[in-house]
Amino acid sequence: MLWERWSGIDQKISTVCCGWLNRGLAMGEGMLFLGQLDANMVALDIKTGKEVWKTPIEDWRNGYGVTNAPLYYDGIVYTGNTGWEFGVRSRLTALDAKTGKILWRFYTLPGPGEVGSETWPAGTDDYKRGGASIWNTPALDPQLGLVYFAVGNCGPDYDGSVREGDNLFCASIVALNAKTGEHAWHFQQVHHDIWDYDAASPVVLFDTVINGQPRKAIAEAGRTGWVYILDRTNGQPLIASKSGRCRRNRGRRRPRHNPIRSVTPRCRNAPNRWRGTRRRAASSRRSGMNPC
Repeated sequence: MLWERWSGIDQKISTVCCGWLNRGLAMGEGMLFLGQLDANMVALDIKTGKEVWKTPIEDWRNGYGVTNAPLYYDGIVYTGNTGWEFGVRSRLTALDAKTGKILWRFYTLPGPGEVGSETWPAGTDDYKRGGASIWNTPALDPQLGLVYFAVGNCGPDYDGSVREGDNLFCASIVALNAKTGEHAWHFQQVHHDIWDYDAASPVVLFDTVINGQPRKAIAEAGRTGWVYILDRTNGQPLIASKSGRCRRNRGRRRPRHNPIRSVTPRCRNAPNRWRGTRRRAASSRRSGMNPC
């Protein structure tokens, strides 16, 4: 053993969802980057384990934490946060890898005047506590200059009565300018999700050929049980998709339309034993082969 480090996190912290865990590290510029359950992002010297910097993403006492493995690229560290079950306003945060300074934030719950704010009730502050956590590591396309990530469910998850509307960017795949955090495109898998069908798996980037044409693709296995395959340059579906009407129950505010598949699947998923959904595990693609 070369070195070890204890985070010093108070083990009496009560605002921890889903167990004491960490999904991994990022590495760059001679440092290891990791998120902590107390909502701190930390950089360690890779040779000695000495702390180089520590930056709070938010105050853990407000329900925030970090469990995802961060992403490092070209001097920037990207991370999401947990805490939807405690009524947080989640975001993707970009930090300077050398100093830990926060460069920009993109809120997955848009405020007034921001892209997507029209999908939340007007004149309320519901967006400030709607959840939309980022559970897993983002992905980045250096050629396009875009960073991509999947967004979790809104809160409360099964009661949409306090958040009428489509509720962007819950249950969505989102692309941003990797340097500035400016919104590039989004694709919402479930409008006004009241089933906890969030996009909680990591996104996978790959190049493929569809109808004889080379395409830059992105895929994410959602908890709807479907794999969403999009053009990563603009967010448009590469595998046929359409919007279908939803049946509405009296007293439950449900979306009028939701994306549905319009192709016959050639394979069958091994479903989650309770609800047939895709849970938060890793996805990958073998180079030179079509299976994902």
